[in-house]
Amino acid sequence: MFNNKKATMPLANQFVSWGLPPTMVVAENPKINIKKAFEKRIEDDVVAAGCAPKTVRHCQYIGRLATNFFGEDKEMTALSSDDVLKYHDHLASWLRPDTVRKALTDLKCVLRWCAMRGYRVLHPDFIKLPKHEKRTVNFLTEEEVFEFIDVVRQPRLGLSEQGRLRNVAICELLYSSGVRVSELVSLNRKQIKKRQFAVVGKSKLARPCFVSPRAERAINEYLATRKDRNPALFLSTEEEKRLSDQSVRNIFKRACMMSDFEGVHPHTFRHSFATNLINHGVDISFVGKFLGHESLDVTKIYLHFTNQGLKKIHEAVMGC
Repeated sequence: MFNNKKATMPLANQFVSWGLPPTMVVAENPKINIKKAFEKRIEDDVVAAGCAPKTVRHCQYIGRLATNFFGEDKEMTALSSDDVLKYHDHLASWLRPDTVRKALTDLKCVLRWCAMRGYRVLHPDFIKLPKHEKRTVNFLTEEEVFEFIDVVRQPRLGLSEQGRLRNVAICELLYSSGVRVSELVSLNRKQIKKRQFAVVGKSKLARPCFVSPRAERAINEYLATRKDRNPALFLSTEEEKRLSDQSVRNIFKRACMMSDFEGVHPHTFRHSFATNLINHGVDISFVGKFLGHESLDVTKIYLHFTNQGLKKIHEAVMGC
């Protein structure tokens, strides 16, 4: 995990090797504790960059992991490679590999932030990141998607007719467009025109999204029950306010509890949307555009689970 050869370098040389301007090297060694360093780095590099609130919250969570382990008053200038190794072992004992990787990546960013402001800290290159965990894609077939929506369509105690129609419309729109749940709850009624709308996703670039006739009918049935003037497309049934991400996740959670489905989330419908496109022969580059991926490397994960061409070849040879 660490480059021991570099780690034996004197701390002063570690700092000089950063290639910082001489004016950045101060006579005295300023100090900053871990909590303050994470907070300032988030303020300067994450919030100032216009990152999404969810990204900011995740960075704050990573900061709490570090401060809880090292202690709020631990000085960044006193942080050693041995300290970081113990931190890695602690995180790896209870967190997913990708979360551990994110925590160490953020620590490296904080160290760079400190160094650029004249603090003599451990060089981040001494910290080696663990490998990405192998991802799997959980998706439903088109038939399973519609079976799940039929579960959501069923009346249940404590849910109004308007709420039931809203939940169906949410599911239909998620599967029809492939949008993220955060993009779905931010939609307004007037955004959808001629079965098309645009959203701004993680890439900060607007992308077109499309609505199937099924989804359009479901949305119209829901909106026909609305008498309010709230611009939000989907509202909470308890009070007239925009539906939250968590409320949408709860719809899926309850549907799983009412059926044999397990582990189906709003993002499962996004995966199912992409899988269905690929199974119908849509080029991977277009699938990436539908999903709003900046890199095709992200989209290519679906190819490992949806290659119908290989399946047909196998059936032709081994199906007898």
